[in-house]
Amino acid sequence: MATVDTRDAIVDAALELFNKDTVAAVSTNRIAQEIGISPGNLYYHYRNKEEIVRTLFDRMVDDWDTVWQLPPGRAPTASDLVQTLERTFELHRRYRFFQRELLALLARDPQLRDRYRAVYRRRLEEFTVFAESLAAAGVIRSSIQPWFTGLLEGLWIIGEHWMGHLEIVGDPNDPEQVRHGVQIVLAVLGPHLSDEFLGDCSRQGPHS
Repeated sequence: MATVDTRDAIVDAALELFNKDTVAAVSTNRIAQEIGISPGNLYYHYRNKEEIVRTLFDRMVDDWDTVWQLPPGRAPTASDLVQTLERTFELHRRYRFFQRELLALLARDPQLRDRYRAVYRRRLEEFTVFAESLAAAGVIRSSIQPWFTGLLEGLWIIGEHWMGHLEIVGDPNDPEQVRHGVQIVLAVLGPHLSDEFLGDCSRQGPHS
């Protein structure tokens, strides 16, 4: 197995195991066993489990970077908003271990905590640009603009903790329950959307 392939295989196996059994319950030896390599081979690529978690976090951020982008050359539509939310919550499901164990992971790894905070600040800036484009297109009522920051922070909190909520009252492995998070976000946004756009969102709905 080539070096790059081995690194990817380690991370892929770790993601599956972390999602299934939590980070704390999965040892590096188990990850190595999962893909049929020696622990020494794993440590050649990653010195410890924290490095694997950081790599998964970076991969998740890269995936997010493809989601929160404005449509080129036109104003955003109801379909753009709904699809962006759907893709966001699908990423939460794909990397559900991270949302589920967020506080513990950040408390245990200062490097990861610093990266997370930097991403949080960047994401809020991206959300603001997206929201301002919706306001310019007449999608969001202009009266909400003074409260953009608080609203966007609230939506971030919903997204970051939705998987933890499902761990308690639902099933985080159920794609339909994960997508219900989209409906929650739209319910929060609803009073601030134009009547026309709100009707479009209702007709679009979360895709099945």
